[in-house]
Amino acid sequence: MAALLQSEDLAAIDRYITSAPVNTPAAQAARDAWIRWNDGVSWYDRNFDRATLDHARNARLAFELANATTEAERADIMARALTGLSLEQVQGEPDRRDKEGRYSGVTPGSGLSRFVLYGLGALGFVALAKRTLLK
Repeated sequence: MAALLQSEDLAAIDRYITSAPVNTPAAQAARDAWIRWNDGVSWYDRNFDRATLDHARNARLAFELANATTEAERADIMARALTGLSLEQVQGEPDRRDKEGRYSGVTPGSGLSRFVLYGLGALGFVALAKRTLLK
């Protein structure tokens, strides 16, 4: 379920960045960079890699800042980035944002590695194949 939520979070960020009105050339460049990056994200990363979600949240912040047309807008965006509730806080975990409102892409003690997940998937496939062949 958590993996599904991460992919939904990425999809929401994508909808926001690709559909928001673009106010500045810098915002258009940030949108173009987002589209190139997002098109290359694998299924595994989209669903399980916390660093991918962190990159997406940082890209959203960069787009919002680039799209702001006044210093007051930028200040409001930064205030939300620094003090708004983060996903981690909502889930009862420590806030992982740095002093600039960005995410590091590193989660201490986070989930299983890609290698372990692929290994478990392969074992499951072999067990299913063996069970099917023995019938």
